[in-house]
Amino acid sequence: MSGPTRDEFIEVVERLELPVNAAGLRSDFDQEVRWRSMHRVRLMAALGELHPDTTPDVTAVFAAATASEVFAVVTNGDDR
Repeated sequence: MSGPTRDEFIEVVERLELPVNAAGLRSDFDQEVRWRSMHRVRLMAALGELHPDTTPDVTAVFAAATASEVFAVVTNGDDR
């Protein structure tokens, strides 16, 4: 498996209460994210628990500017 589905990703973002409009995330997946490094670490840890067989490129996660870019990194570009 190549990582979380889009719905799983959104559920984790909502559960972690990351600073993003969750309702908007569902409709506008390209919205800019203003996640601090700790937010991104928490997200990667939560996704790692969900899919322990995947290891995203940490540098790319920290460089991503939108929710869709973060998602693409953690799924290795497999937009499901």
